[in-house]
Amino acid sequence: MRNELKEISSLSAQLNCKSGLMLYKLLCSKQADFISQNGGVQIDATSFNDPDYKAECLDHLGFFISKDNLFSTWINKGSDFHVSDVMDACNALNRLSTNEFKLGVSFIIDNLHNALTTLGESTQIQTDCLTNILYSISEMELNSTDELNNELNLMVDDQNSQSARLSM
Repeated sequence: MRNELKEISSLSAQLNCKSGLMLYKLLCSKQADFISQNGGVQIDATSFNDPDYKAECLDHLGFFISKDNLFSTWINKGSDFHVSDVMDACNALNRLSTNEFKLGVSFIIDNLHNALTTLGESTQIQTDCLTNILYSISEMELNSTDELNNELNLMVDDQNSQSARLSM
């Protein structure tokens, strides 16, 4: 019974991480789309240090994600990616977002942040697990909230069937 509860808890942590990262990927896409639709600004390292750039993102999107914290940056890091990258990004998103924005997404981002430490007993195990989740999400097309909702519903259905099998 203890092992079954541990597996269900692990599935729940993975679901929280996956749903949080899916939302985060969507936010990164929304920021990139906003920039390309508003003057076609080329995103480079200097853009992210420009206070006007940050202010424009905050005014129009309600959040700002720095270059180091973009989903694509994590994928491009390969073996240099670490669970702390996502923890830092969650903290930065909390700092660099409006109160209105936080009302809508803080629950999911907080769940992601809290679930990271439950992915394994060491940061290496957490990083390995998170890397697998990242790569599974990297192939998903998440350009709208409808697509995100569809993927989340599929994940919840899958987790429910896995939990039911474990409790039998």
